[in-house]
Amino acid sequence: GKEGMQAMAKIPHVYCKLSMLGYVVPGWHNSQKGQVLMKQLLRWIVLDWFGPKRCMATLNWHFNAAVSDSDGKASPGPSPVQYIQ
Repeated sequence: GKEGMQAMAKIPHVYCKLSMLGYVVPGWHNSQKGQVLMKQLLRWIVLDWFGPKRCMATLNWHFNAAVSDSDGKASPGPSPVQYIQ
């Protein structure tokens, strides 16, 4: 959870891989509330906890664009360009 991530971020040699975010906030791209929550989560991880130099992003679009939600039944999510904006 949040406390665990914060604890890991305090260890200087620990990095964070950002991937499969739809499993954390299912349907985030379909609602304003989901988009706000996703942006807040990324702000915490990238800006507040780890910093941009200790974060890396992966784009598994070729594999899981259509299952960007945890139930695996979602319609395709945003395009890769929209995803990284």
